[in-house]
Formats: sequence, C-alpha cells, structure tokens
Amino acid sequence: MRVLLIVEHFPPYIGGAEKLFGIIARSYAALGWKVDVVTTRFDNSLPNFERDGNLSIHRINCKNRYRFSIQAIPKAMKLAANCDVIQSSTYNALIVAKICSLLRKKPILITVHEIWGRMWFKMPYISKLKKWLYFTFERTVLSFGYDRYIAISTSTYNQLLDFGISKSKVRLIYNGYEPIYQDRHLESSNVRPIFFGRLGVSKGIDILIRAVSLMKSDGIDFQMNIVLPLQPKGILTKIKEEIKKFQVEECFEFHHELSDNDLRELLLISSYGIVPSRAEGFGYVAVELSHLGIPFIHSNRGGLSETASGKTITMTSYSEESLYAAILRAEKGEWDETPLKKFDVAKMVESYQSILAELCTE
Repeated sequence: MRVLLIVEHFPPYIGGAEKLFGIIARSYAALGWKVDVVTTRFDNSLPNFERDGNLSIHRINCKNRYRFSIQAIPKAMKLAANCDVIQSSTYNALIVAKICSLLRKKPILITVHEIWGRMWFKMPYISKLKKWLYFTFERTVLSFGYDRYIAISTSTYNQLLDFGISKSKVRLIYNGYEPIYQDRHLESSNVRPIFFGRLGVSKGIDILIRAVSLMKSDGIDFQMNIVLPLQPKGILTKIKEEIKKFQVEECFEFHHELSDNDLRELLLISSYGIVPSRAEGFGYVAVELSHLGIPFIHSNRGGLSETASGKTITMTSYSEESLYAAILRAEKGEWDETPLKKFDVAKMVESYQSILAELCTE
C-alpha cells in the first residue's frame, strides 16, 4: 500500500499531533508500506527532501500554515497520482488533502484532534477578527466531507457528532503513547513546578500568569519553570509581554528548545506539573507526566478528563482563582490518586491500518 500523509507539521516539530503522526508514519513504513509525507519546512536547517527506508518526507518551503494550504498543492497532487489512500489532519492541511482526493479520486481519512467552535472567541493572544476567521475556517474545512473521521478521544468523538458528522463515518482511536523516558520522578528533589508543551493559544498560559499574579499579591513567594519552543514567535512575545504587564517576571524561568535529555532532567526534579489547558483533544503532556510519576494540576477540559491519571489535582472551575487554589493544594501535597492509564501504540496503529485497508477495499 502507498499512503500520502499531508500534515502541516511533522517531527522534529514539537507537539502532540506531530508526535502522533511521526509514530503512525514510521509504523506504516515498518510494515513495508510506502509513505510520502508532505509538510512544512518550518526550520531552514531541515532538508527539502528526506528519505528513511519506506518513509519519504517532502517539505514545502514555507513556515506559514495558511501558505502551506496553497503552496503544497502541486507537490501533493503529483504524489497523489500514485497513492492508494490520502491521510490528513485538522486544519490547514485538509484543503490540500481534499483537493487531491477530489481530483485524483482517492479515499481520504482525517484525524480530528478537537473542534473549538465558539470557544475560538475565548482564546487569548489573537484579535477579534482572527477569532471570527478561524471560527469560520474551522467550520468550512470540516464541512468538506471525508470518507472517515478519527476522533482521538470521546470528547472529540462527541464534538464530531454534534457538528453533524454521520456516526457511521466516525471512529474513536485514542492516541498511543510510547514512554520516552524510563526514569521515575525524584520526589526528594522537588525544586519547583513546571509547565511544558506546545506554544498554542489554548494551553492556558494566560490563566497561569494571572493565578501567579494573585499569589504575588497575597505575598506568596512562587517560582516555576516554563518550557516552550521559540515558534510561533508572535505568541511567545505576547506571553512575555503579559508576564511583564502583571509584574511577575521573577516568578517564571523560561527554557527554550531543550534536548530530550535536558527536558527529562528538568522534569524529573520538578515538584509537579501544571496543565491549565482551555481546550485539549487528548493531552500528551498529561499522559507523559502520569507515566513519569510526576503529580500535576489540570483543567479537566476536553480529553484531559480521559487521559489524566496518577497523582492529580483537578481545577474546580476554569478561572485563575481555581488554579490558584489548586496550586496551594499542590504545595501542601494534597493530591488525589487514580490508577495509571495506558494508551497502547500497537493497538492504535492496528486500528489506523485496519481503516486504511477498509477504505482501499471500498
């Protein structure tokens, strides 16, 4: 089988979705399938073309995901001529994938991480105009029609049904998780809490800043590590401006572009994690913290209610006051504990392979 995977970002780009498609693409290639990935060349140090056995990565020379929706079409159309099935993911890559599917008459499978709907209007760091544009764009690309939709959590599955997608076309496949580190949390170290993950508007960094500001106002000495990539630069700039606005610069120590080993070492000496996401399709950060044995606070939004496990504290509402209260509980060690949840990679890959085979048969 030959699969054309069209995604905005692909490893080494940092993010849960990118981690997912890296695992999936390499698993297909290990089966002997030919896999062509069309993605952005987000870093100028990356080659335009890279081949690793059955896996070929074609990087389009642009960093902007909206330009990718246009610039990727010629390359994707050429590769689509010889593929058996097209696979893609929300959101911008869907334009390219749908055009290729229609013109080349190929079946198409898409993974939907989450649907924000009117939640777009509650997201920070973006203008009112952009909120309307993103809201409209999301509804438009999801309305194109695809052969199969993969939901990565029950939360996303229900969002698809509420959107009007036929239940017969939707499949629930939890993301698989392969532990990167075999080490366990060093409870005796307890240096300071940590936030890490993708630099996105839904990650709740704004509410974290306001909660820390409340703590400072109450005379509480609080410091934490915050690990973020340098891109998108615009969002990072706004976050640092907000930290300065609330006068809490001394409370946050920033770390950027850490190696896997450096991140591992920082995680293992952290007292606990903070995952204050406003929306979360799955929650790779929560799963990773759980598997490392690191206790963490989380918002319980979206997929987090399904993936968080181990020692946790759940925010009682989505507000800076609730996060503040959760941090105070964490500082006292008042953790709730549930059995560790596991998300099998082999089962996930087998489910994707089965659906691709099903589409090719049809």
